[in-house]
Amino acid sequence: LKGASAVIEKDLIAGLLADGVEADMLIILTGEESVYKNYQTDKQEPIREMTCAQAQTYIAEGEFGEGTMLPKIQAAIDYIGNSAVRSVLIANLEEALDGVSGLKGTLIHK
Repeated sequence: LKGASAVIEKDLIAGLLADGVEADMLIILTGEESVYKNYQTDKQEPIREMTCAQAQTYIAEGEFGEGTMLPKIQAAIDYIGNSAVRSVLIANLEEALDGVSGLKGTLIHK
């Protein structure tokens, strides 16, 4: 056997683990309070809730950074799939509890 370098996409793996244990909600922790539209511009605004279809539209519009938020959004869409029950919360650690209550973060659902 010979070792090789590899990159593991942590958000994708988190979604696969949540799927494997049949969780209804996946919480992805990040350094941001929520997902933002027009991130780091004078028009920046939080996205508090979005459907997978809306997320796909934002992806097509280039709203999410490739090395930052995009992998989280893609993992959320993959995890939710066709489930009407599953959801994903993206929030920072300090506000995750408020996120579960719907007060902070971004909730993604079918």
